[in-house]
Amino acid sequence: MSGSGRSLDDVVATREPFLRSILDTPKRKVELVDAVDTSRSTVDRAVRDLVEAGLIARREGRYRATLAGRTALRAAERYHRRLNEVEDGIGVFRAVPAEIDIADRFLDGASVSQTSPEVPDGVMQRVFDSLEPAEETRVVAPIVLSGHIDQFREVATAGETTTEMILDR
Repeated sequence: MSGSGRSLDDVVATREPFLRSILDTPKRKVELVDAVDTSRSTVDRAVRDLVEAGLIARREGRYRATLAGRTALRAAERYHRRLNEVEDGIGVFRAVPAEIDIADRFLDGASVSQTSPEVPDGVMQRVFDSLEPAEETRVVAPIVLSGHIDQFREVATAGETTTEMILDR
């Protein structure tokens, strides 16, 4: 908990724009008003919250991110990237039956490609192109066109790629 009794998660979530604004360039409060495009009273509250949480410190009239502030901001960025991966994968998750247990890391570092009913095999070339340089490939295919199974297996097993597929019967 920060000095105000708020959790670090809450402070970073609500004050992230202010912390990000001073990350590379320390600023005075008046500069923060312009940089974040908000009122002076909002800047005063944000600065107070960030100082109490130990995420910024004042030196030579300017507010700077502390080591804790820089570390917290990087953690928030990783969190947002992870949420974006999950958001990108929602369609994939919907295609997987609920009784199938897939590790949470399924989408780690993944790019998600989905096809359309109009061109059901439109995504296959992208899958094939991604296999050769990949160290690991994970594929969810609710419908697999039989003409692609042999080609996929051939490309996937040609190198040292670890491949996992989940197919619906």
